[in-house]
Amino acid sequence: MANDEKVFQRNYLPQHIRKEIMPIIFGPEAVGTNEQLHKMLRQATMNRDQNAPLYPTIEDVESFEKRCDMQELKQKYIASRDDKGSDHLETKRALSEYLKRRKLLIDLKVQEIREEYFTEADRRRALGQSTSDILTPTAKLYKPQTQTTAVDRLATNIGRFLREKDLGGQRRPQVFSQLLLAYLAKRGTEIETIMDSLEGKKPQDTTQQQPEQFTCLLCLARFPFRGNLTRHNQNVHYKKGAFDRPFPCPQCDRLGKEKYMVEGVEHWSNHVERCHGILYAPCLPSRSCQRWPAEPKPAKKRDARCLICENMFYPGISLSRHFNKEHGSLFKKAFTCHECRREDGTEVLIESRAAWMVHVAEVHARDGQSGVDISERTVPQKRKRAGCEEKVLGTEKHPKLN
Repeated sequence: MANDEKVFQRNYLPQHIRKEIMPIIFGPEAVGTNEQLHKMLRQATMNRDQNAPLYPTIEDVESFEKRCDMQELKQKYIASRDDKGSDHLETKRALSEYLKRRKLLIDLKVQEIREEYFTEADRRRALGQSTSDILTPTAKLYKPQTQTTAVDRLATNIGRFLREKDLGGQRRPQVFSQLLLAYLAKRGTEIETIMDSLEGKKPQDTTQQQPEQFTCLLCLARFPFRGNLTRHNQNVHYKKGAFDRPFPCPQCDRLGKEKYMVEGVEHWSNHVERCHGILYAPCLPSRSCQRWPAEPKPAKKRDARCLICENMFYPGISLSRHFNKEHGSLFKKAFTCHECRREDGTEVLIESRAAWMVHVAEVHARDGQSGVDISERTVPQKRKRAGCEEKVLGTEKHPKLN
């Protein structure tokens, strides 16, 4: 606009100040001078010891995992995973505790070997000697696994698609969208398959070249163990109904093979292991898988009648709670059965809770506490009533109450 480039650079661009700012602002009398210190700080990033160790050795990490405390944490995680599944909160906490302890041991080891290195390096530099021959670990180093390399490879494939303008033809926008979605979901195999098909390369049969990890062919997620792959198929695909209806095998389609229809969970597992390899095959159906989908429980009906007050409740806990709260005090003294009196005017004396349970079971064919129906009568009710009276009262003849 009105300002030229000089004005812009002088007033708006930040400047690299090579001197201490505080004395410039407040004066040297106010803050003193630390020129030597600031000179060392400015040059600190210019010095780098490329021989300083950054990682422990694989032997060091293996020795950590053999420690008793690490073994206990690992067994705790495995037991929780096998019992409650890998998605359970307790399992995740156990795994987090194990990994946290492992990382702490690795960090302490790195700190130890770096201190040893710099102690020797400082001693030699003070004597004017070279530090290039300081002994450093020659064994294979343990470097934490990162996804940087894999992500870079996926991005390279997409970059190749963008550079080669002819790939995709008229479907280029749709193909680009598929590549982006696969990239965001980290489905590397899908990106490579799309690029191979666009470039006319013959897909490699996965029975000849197996992946390094167990891979789900439905979503291309990868797992270190077959059990993880199996649980993934149960919790993600089986539970969401992926096997409820026939579907074409996606891997056969990726490889350009003849269309193969999968007609169930067991059929899927057998087909994948036979045609594509065990590293793609979940172990289905497993015991957990056979429990799904669970048989729907019949909806409870409010059909349990309290034999004392005649109110309706759900059989089980609902009626039991009501009975204890509203009628528990009845058993402090003997009382007559309300239901028998309503039915035919017979008065049966109930002297205890145990007597009530026996009477209701044998005469009214239900549980005296929860109201659950236990009927399968083989004798007339009147005859059962008489027998019950004798059992309840402990007499051969039941005295009529006036």
